[in-house]
Amino acid sequence: MKKLFFCLFACILISSANAQSAKSKKRVSDAYYCLTVKGDVQLLVQNGKEVTEDIKLKSGDRLSIEGRRRKTDGTEIKLKEGECVNQNGDVIKPN
Repeated sequence: MKKLFFCLFACILISSANAQSAKSKKRVSDAYYCLTVKGDVQLLVQNGKEVTEDIKLKSGDRLSIEGRRRKTDGTEIKLKEGECVNQNGDVIKPN
């Protein structure tokens, strides 16, 4: 009987650990916002879907749907096509 409870407890513990690691991986991949151009229109996208409202990043910076990043000190940077921004405000340039 003790072995049965121990095995059941171990299975629950392992499955909950796997579920938590899957959630954290999803958050990391969702944290990038990239500027793309379709025709004459510049779009901010996340995971291939258009972002429809301005974003506030963890760093406190604001990212507009047109690809303008306003830092907390007030300076503004315009993203170039293909550039991405993570939640910390770091710009990742295309290769």
